[in-house]
Amino acid sequence: MPQSQALCAEMTIGETMDYFASLYQLGKSKFQLQKRTLSEVLQLPSDNHVVATLSGGQQKALSLALVFLHSPKLVILDEPTVGTDPLLGDQIWSYLRANCEQGLTVILVTHYILEASLANNVGMMRGGRLIEEGTPQSLYTKYNEQNLETIFIKICTDQTIKKAINNRTQSHHKNVVGLISYETNQDLINQNDSIKTEFDQQRTLYSSLLLLLWLLFILIRRNFQKFLNSKLTTIMLFSPIFCTLLMCIIFKVDKIMLPTAVYNEEIQPLYSVEMQKLAKQFQVHHLEYKQYRSLNEAIIAVQTGKALAAMWFDRNFSKAIQTRALGPQTHTKINDDYSNENWPTESTTTTIEPFSDQTTTIEINQTFTTETTETYSTFTETEIVQEVVYSENAQIPDFLLSGYMIAFLYLSQVTLASQLLIQERNDGFFDRAIVAGAKHWLMFTSHFITNFLLSFFQIALMFIIGFHWYSIPILGSYWLAYSIVVLQSASSIMTGLLISATCKENFSAFFIALSITLSQLFTSGAVFPIVSFDPLIKFMLDITPISTPVESLRNVMMRGWDLSHFRVVHGFVANIVTTFGFGLIALFFFIRRS
Repeated sequence: MPQSQALCAEMTIGETMDYFASLYQLGKSKFQLQKRTLSEVLQLPSDNHVVATLSGGQQKALSLALVFLHSPKLVILDEPTVGTDPLLGDQIWSYLRANCEQGLTVILVTHYILEASLANNVGMMRGGRLIEEGTPQSLYTKYNEQNLETIFIKICTDQTIKKAINNRTQSHHKNVVGLISYETNQDLINQNDSIKTEFDQQRTLYSSLLLLLWLLFILIRRNFQKFLNSKLTTIMLFSPIFCTLLMCIIFKVDKIMLPTAVYNEEIQPLYSVEMQKLAKQFQVHHLEYKQYRSLNEAIIAVQTGKALAAMWFDRNFSKAIQTRALGPQTHTKINDDYSNENWPTESTTTTIEPFSDQTTTIEINQTFTTETTETYSTFTETEIVQEVVYSENAQIPDFLLSGYMIAFLYLSQVTLASQLLIQERNDGFFDRAIVAGAKHWLMFTSHFITNFLLSFFQIALMFIIGFHWYSIPILGSYWLAYSIVVLQSASSIMTGLLISATCKENFSAFFIALSITLSQLFTSGAVFPIVSFDPLIKFMLDITPISTPVESLRNVMMRGWDLSHFRVVHGFVANIVTTFGFGLIALFFFIRRS
């Protein structure tokens, strides 16, 4: 048991003891007996108390209970009574002595001389060196003193011993080795090898596999308990679901009315009224007009927030429209791929601008007469004949959903996973679990599996919101789209675990994760297309972790493509490569830094 409590603050007493009982593979009856005995001796609160709410003494008692839960034969304790009241400290010593009489060996470190006098054998250390050893009674006799504190001070003030201690402290660290002879060391190694060989012969491959699966299951269950008990992780878990819902609420609407202030100077309004009726509509945004008696009133309405814009029609507006209508008009034919929502809109606008100088799409069939002649002129709009190849009648949400789902999931999983291994190392559970038989790679795998299973729940809700509630169309296979997002989740988790494995502090890991995710959000094509970028820049952006998966998912949703198209397969390949590549690197650093 370390000097610190080495406990998980989010778990309850019952969950903590059950977790270690499972790691030690204790039977239910033995566990309940040990739990009841330790709770009585150490005065533990009820099982439903969260560790974070316990006092320092209660946490120390719980930490000590975990040490004796599986009835060990050897226990090493570092100041077990620090932070406890005298009554609890006395009960701890009584429990230790009672177990020692039954064959338990206890090696205890303490700064309390009175506690040391209760031990069977005492070793005094100074400057990292053992300066005296023996039973308390033999030390009393040897130094002709009545307490160990006086003996310790007497030894430390002796000049000969003091000089030896100082020399020992100043020596190089490499001189500390060699505490046992080579022959003795070899005997211990040979003895250990023989024991290990005998043990390996007794254990079959099947039983070893079952043990590993059992430990993995226990670690995953522990991770789920920590997730459920942590409010922050719960928020991070539901954040991509909420963001998907918010995106659909904002963009997937029938009509958004934009308040517009209007001042019309025409005495006999004609085309100014038609202009208001047939004004350009921007997707789902429609203009809601409110008439004002002066231009100043209309501008004030904008300044005070009552309107988003002010329109002013000059008194000669209709006559100017007639004059302008005399210019010939042409027809422009454009074939667009509307699976990329923003690109055809920009393409169409850029194409028709050189051929059209009009500001409205009013069709005017006007006949006017002069004194000598009668002239007929027709003003027609530029006609765009579109032959839609993919995603007819596609809207902005159809284009955004594919990128937003992956971006939201990437942000959530990377940020969340970037904290896991740091918390694991900082938790006292880490060393305890290693002692109980859990391996580094088992802990690493348990975190990946836990987050991966949670991502299935996240993605399912995101699909229900986008495709079922808001009826965003998907032309390809649902399962293919779901598989792309699931693999993207695995890649995101491994990215976060890599950050967590290489960083020591939570803040630095969070800052790195946030920098990576935000840069990916704006350069991967998730929010806006990168097809018009410079080829070199586009190539660099295409090799980022979420760029190709976004393109693959968009091709499945808006073009109906399957695995026969490379632009779908490359998303799978990118996710698989990053998952295994980042995973191996993260595991290497996790083991090395632990």
